[in-house]
Amino acid sequence: MAYRWGPIFWGVVLIGIGALFLAEQFSGGAFDVGEFFGRWWPLLLVLLGAWFVFQALVEGRASGSRPAGWAAWGRPGSPDQQLSMDIEGASSADIAIAFGAGELTVSRGPAGKLLEGTFEGGVRPEARGPGRVRLSGDPGWSWGPGWWRRDWRVGLTGDVPLSLTVETGASRNDLDLSDLRVTDLGVRTGASETVIRLPRAAGMTRAKVDAGAASIRVHVPDGVALRLQGRMQVGTNDVDTRRFPPSTTGWSSPDFDSAANRVELVVSGGLATLQVR
Repeated sequence: MAYRWGPIFWGVVLIGIGALFLAEQFSGGAFDVGEFFGRWWPLLLVLLGAWFVFQALVEGRASGSRPAGWAAWGRPGSPDQQLSMDIEGASSADIAIAFGAGELTVSRGPAGKLLEGTFEGGVRPEARGPGRVRLSGDPGWSWGPGWWRRDWRVGLTGDVPLSLTVETGASRNDLDLSDLRVTDLGVRTGASETVIRLPRAAGMTRAKVDAGAASIRVHVPDGVALRLQGRMQVGTNDVDTRRFPPSTTGWSSPDFDSAANRVELVVSGGLATLQVR
């Protein structure tokens, strides 16, 4: 799956522009945004051109058409690491994923496994008891133009109720929870693009998403009721009001209180776009 750099790049641009205007506000007129752009606009063109070159190099790497010399700098010392952990009779699971920049894919894993996956750049599993583990990146990953970007593909248990926490930075996240029994979900992201497919048969799920400069898309399976609250400082909401009519606190399925499978979702953030279908 190709990595989509556009949302992250423009998110960084917006943050930079906002920082300049904040500097003008708090400097008492000592710093002038108009004068800054009038003097330094050629540098902005140079930076934009450099970004396009960098993006072309990364896309070329993904397609196998890398320029000569890129292999030497790409991601040395970052082999894929395989990790498999048995559920070992646990009646419930609590999994935390601390992920930096790159692409994170989460879905259902094999029966009898707490988790199983492939972790580019390495992973540090920290066991915290039966069915409890925290995954974080390997700080020993080598440097190079791509040292900060990882690709993790993680399969989680669908055999027992699961509490899942995901923390990411500048990343693209595909969280397919449709076949998992997630009862508690916490997602915290930075400048990211996140797709969440909610559980279809987990009973009651309580979910909270806290996003920075992010795009968030939530897919609600047929037959699952939803109660949604959104509290974003700046952003847009695109909610399917045919399924989830507006309520006094946000949006809610008409049959939420009586539904066998339902999700209570709270979304908050800074500069974010939210789509719920």
